[in-house]
Amino acid sequence: MPNPFPGMNPFLEEPAVWPSVHSRLITYAADALNQELPAGYVANVEERVFLVELPTSRYPDTSVARNPRSQTRNGNGISSVAIAEADPAVEIEFPPEEFRETFIEIHLARNPGTLVAVLEVLSPTNKNPGQGRDIYLEKQNELLQSKTHLIEIDLLRAGEHTVGVPRERLDENGWDYLVCLHKGGWRNKYRVWATALSKRLPRFAVPLAGDDRDVPVDLQALVDQCYDAGRFPDRIDYRGTCPSPPLSKQNAKWMADLLRKKKLRK
Repeated sequence: MPNPFPGMNPFLEEPAVWPSVHSRLITYAADALNQELPAGYVANVEERVFLVELPTSRYPDTSVARNPRSQTRNGNGISSVAIAEADPAVEIEFPPEEFRETFIEIHLARNPGTLVAVLEVLSPTNKNPGQGRDIYLEKQNELLQSKTHLIEIDLLRAGEHTVGVPRERLDENGWDYLVCLHKGGWRNKYRVWATALSKRLPRFAVPLAGDDRDVPVDLQALVDQCYDAGRFPDRIDYRGTCPSPPLSKQNAKWMADLLRKKKLRK
């Protein structure tokens, strides 16, 4: 069964599902770029590694309770309190978890040190407070001040606004997903493709060096390819369940009507 949504499938945003979607998107995007890039360019999949503290929700709740006190009498008949000692315990410490995040770099093939463009697909670690977000924003800031093009794809409705273009410069409503391009050397200028849930994801342009033509990337085709290859039709239950994070009332009604029309929901 193909992707039932005309654009982004919001069920792919589920935290348990997204890592698989992300890794496939990066791989397929690099493959698509290498098919379209002119001679002299190459798209490589790169990786950054950092440590992430496990969410507190993974730890068991703890509480402190007083040990029951038993009274005894000494030789003078005066009662005293005997304090029970704790039984020996095993101490367990959770170390930070290693996290690996992939992205795409486009280089001049004959000069691997020449970085032309970087393509990022945002993850929850980029959009939520923590070391992963700090590392991402530091790299983003370096690229925005360089001659390297930066393309950021945000297909996650949850989390903080992260792409380079300031949130206040965008329309208040009417979109759910965003592609943001900052060309190397631009100052306060961005090119954006903002898309609503009910619309097809965009074809966006990846700029190259000098006067070389931009390379188009069909984001919708990549998401549909991920959906098919990842066997997500077998992993997603559309019957009455809702995506995470929740949709707006308008989008929820539109989604329910769409799924009923496609006979995926009663």
